[in-house]
Amino acid sequence: MIGFKHNLECYSDKVSAFVGDTIDFKVNSSQNFSISFERIETNETLLKINDLTKKVQHQKRNAFLGVNWETSYTLTIPSNWKSGIYAAVVKSQIKTAYCFFIIRGQNNKIAVLASTHTWQAYNYWGGNCFYKNLQACE
Repeated sequence: MIGFKHNLECYSDKVSAFVGDTIDFKVNSSQNFSISFERIETNETLLKINDLTKKVQHQKRNAFLGVNWETSYTLTIPSNWKSGIYAAVVKSQIKTAYCFFIIRGQNNKIAVLASTHTWQAYNYWGGNCFYKNLQACE
């Protein structure tokens, strides 16, 4: 195991979900923190959870293959949330981190294009990126 490089980091177990589904948010924080959930289109805070307990979660070597952190908060998608792109805004006293996710609708005629896998491929988090040219990952 290696220590973490940032005071606050987060990821979720799912990139997209339907209303009623759950999403587990994994947070690495050296301080207590809050999570607020916002719909990107409106910038409106829909739910805020305060005073979540800090948890230092370690990266292993080759963390880009997965870290299996403990769940810090489980969100059940409320029935009144519309389809679209959302952000979990995680805040401690000294830093803010964002974890984006999509709520999928029942309409098969509309698609949301989010380049999530492209973001991850160019991401150097965990000590590696998909592309060997490191400048592409910075």
